Amino acid sequence: MSFKLLDDVPSSHDHYGAHERIASAIKTTVETNSGGKVIALIGEWGAGKSTTITLLKNMLDDKVGVFTYDTWVHSGDHLRKSFLNELIDFLLFNKLLEDKQK
Repeated sequence: MSFKLLDDVPSSHDHYGAHERIASAIKTTVETNSGGKVIALIGEWGAGKSTTITLLKNMLDDKVGVFTYDTWVHSGDHLRKSFLNELIDFLLFNKLLEDKQK
């Protein structure tokens, strides 16, 4: 007997359309309202949060940055410190923050 193990990675295709509708609603919200946004997707493991973010990133143009923070990767770390470090790295990489240490 053989088994096929599925990769635990976000999908880039939504077979049923639910994640695509959520991503589209977030896209509309971001594009039609001024200022920065903080949007949290909360759900059980395997609910499609990462798939929704992947679809959203593909829908948005390059002028919109999407910062994601994976709490699983940082389990055991000090939450506030690891979150801020990841956010600062994202902002520096996308040239949205000037590196004062240079």
